[in-house]
Amino acid sequence: MNGSMHIKYGTNVADGHGESKSHVPTIEELKSLIPHGVSLLYPSEKAMELSTALVHEEDQSHHPLCRHLIVLDGTWSKAKRMYMENPWLHGLPHYKLLVSTPSLYGSVRKEPEYISTLESIVYALKILEPDIAEGLDGLLAVFDSMLEDQRHFVNMKQKKIQPKNM
Repeated sequence: MNGSMHIKYGTNVADGHGESKSHVPTIEELKSLIPHGVSLLYPSEKAMELSTALVHEEDQSHHPLCRHLIVLDGTWSKAKRMYMENPWLHGLPHYKLLVSTPSLYGSVRKEPEYISTLESIVYALKILEPDIAEGLDGLLAVFDSMLEDQRHFVNMKQKKIQPKNM
């Protein structure tokens, strides 16, 4: 495997009469395409803390090793919708992050209690690949700088919209 997994959903197949019909694969068909060690970073009720993925080979029957991590990217409501619309994800081992620091989004976002996809990936990689942790902080610094610019422009826009006192 070359490091990427492609699951073609809703393929067209011939029905034997020259007609093409859409084939939606079953959950079992999708599960057979997923290599061992694929996990989902998603805070479901059955999710384990991500550091539990760091177990020895012999412990795989209890906690599968996390070799490939799927991360749903989008707003929190879109991520929930993606999860609900893809039942094959439900069969994967689920992991969550226990993060004590608030999201860098802060007041820029409506749901500040959740961290961004980028923050999630950085924190997950720091757990799973501690040898590269130092370089990951640069991603968060750039992200924070981008958000600071966004806050600045929001503040400027709000000052222009507010009516002037006479």
